[in-house]
Amino acid sequence: MRDGWQDHRVRRLARWMGMAALSMTAACTGGAGAGKDSASSDSDVDPAEETPAERWARAQGAGPYGVGWAEGSLSYTPWAGPPLPEGSPGEGDRSLRLAVWWPTEADPGAFPEPRYFGTIPADGVALGAPLAEGDPRPMLLISHGHQGYAEATAFIAERFASHGWIVLAPDHTDNTFVDSADRSTDIYWKRPLDLAAVLDLALSGDPIVADAAGEALTAADLSGEVVLAGHSFGGFTAHAMGGAAFDADLIAACLARDDTSAYCSTMDPLQGERLLAGFKDPRVLGLISMAPGDRRLFGEAGFGSLDLPVLHMTGGLDPNADDDSTWEALKPGAGPRLRAELPHANHTSFTDLSGLIEPEPTLMAAELSFQLIGGLALCWAELVLGAPAEAVFTDEIINTDEVVLMRP
Repeated sequence: MRDGWQDHRVRRLARWMGMAALSMTAACTGGAGAGKDSASSDSDVDPAEETPAERWARAQGAGPYGVGWAEGSLSYTPWAGPPLPEGSPGEGDRSLRLAVWWPTEADPGAFPEPRYFGTIPADGVALGAPLAEGDPRPMLLISHGHQGYAEATAFIAERFASHGWIVLAPDHTDNTFVDSADRSTDIYWKRPLDLAAVLDLALSGDPIVADAAGEALTAADLSGEVVLAGHSFGGFTAHAMGGAAFDADLIAACLARDDTSAYCSTMDPLQGERLLAGFKDPRVLGLISMAPGDRRLFGEAGFGSLDLPVLHMTGGLDPNADDDSTWEALKPGAGPRLRAELPHANHTSFTDLSGLIEPEPTLMAAELSFQLIGGLALCWAELVLGAPAEAVFTDEIINTDEVVLMRP
């Protein structure tokens, strides 16, 4: 791996973003462009035989593969119930842009450099490079934050792809960087359905995307094992898809117009019923929830029905997320639970905008946040899939003041 590669990407992104980055702070967005860091995992150790210390060292850096990328699209009909009241948003077909990363053994220099979201340079990523040979691979599904975009956490997507995963991330249409910050009720049920539609496509056998030679990536390339990650509003989306139950009392308050939040803004009985029906998807095996929001929508008991393994990552400098109350709600649920607090991280530390907006004197460097967050996410995902990774999550192995581990 080239020394300084990540710093180069951060500088390019900073020049591109300019003042646009400042407008994203209040929106709690995802970000762009700095994927790999200077930590290296060039090891000949078999991941099935490595020690916890070796696993942690490997996970903090890029894996043995290069990273291929392409974008595709899909359309589906999210509302399948009775006709909504006239004027309600939400009916009709919905189209999503889809970003896909995968491991490749090709020379990245032989392929064009992608531009994430059609604009942002993705240094070192190979547009349309062929998928590496090997067994079917697990999938990481990513949900971006409010007014983010599919590649907002590209540093995580690239990390996973370099370690042999296939990663899929949709744009949540009407809730991206180029859309209004206003939300209406329908976005709260469309988001988890967006993710379900991505899984429907990925596991259907139809082409997902194609490489530069026209070879399609399909379900045959996937093992069927799915881990879901989300940041901010994407964390809410992950909780919903993982099975967290929506609060019936809050929906009743919406319908009575006693609550005037964005969630309630266009609520009607049919949408309320759809939310109460829930969005649990048994294809998802575990969650990585990063600085999630909107905990109150699930009430005091809603997380009790979330029975998957959950890694809850939070930033000590983050004023935007419901970190402590979310953790208290998560702790009693079935399934392994772990909170990883990064004392010197803020809300955008979990995106590619790490360090570029909301600067603070004690904010950790972007390179360090990418190294630690990417490593924690990868080790947790491997644990979800049955790898002997539990021993990684101890103070003896993650031996740094930059990560505080908490268990129920």
